[in-house]
Amino acid sequence: MRPILLLACLTTTSFAAKPTKLPADSSLTPQAIPANPDNSAGVIGEVVSAVQGKRPDDDSHWQKAYPAATAGMKRIVIHLDAQADEYAWKIELWVGKVMETDGVNHMGGGAKIEEKTVEGWGYNYFEAKAQGGMFSTRIGVPPGAPKVTRFVTMAGTGPVRYNSRLPLVVYVSEGLEVRYRLWKAEPETRKGEAG
Repeated sequence: MRPILLLACLTTTSFAAKPTKLPADSSLTPQAIPANPDNSAGVIGEVVSAVQGKRPDDDSHWQKAYPAATAGMKRIVIHLDAQADEYAWKIELWVGKVMETDGVNHMGGGAKIEEKTVEGWGYNYFEAKAQGGMFSTRIGVPPGAPKVTRFVTMAGTGPVRYNSRLPLVVYVSEGLEVRYRLWKAEPETRKGEAG
């Protein structure tokens, strides 16, 4: 009898409630989606270097959930802009560092990314640690070839879920950098044909 009475009270109250106006807050307003001239799926924009820290206007609750970085690590925080349909968006993460290379051989490896959950909160985060050595192809380098400084990917993950309501938090070893790339699905679907 009580649950029915409680439900009736809640229903009556919800119909009688007056609508309230939300405060004008840019974080609640969806941002414009960049135009894609050929209307195809793919990468939106260029690779972006992640910033260590937070948005200047955000003093908020997320910091309570994600612990500070331990010794030898740093916390990278990526705040994503709100999108009209966030299920159509994904984010790809890379961990690596800027190194001087010979400009010919491909290098990589030397790190591992793991997805973990903040105990008691249920929020996901990523942890990347340097481990082992790096690999390189062994293509002969022409004599006198100039050295090239570039970002060398040591580990990658994704694409992972796009969620503008929570920051994307990555803990990385000191000396490593986090970069990310956004992906957006095209709005049209295609029908598969029997073959």
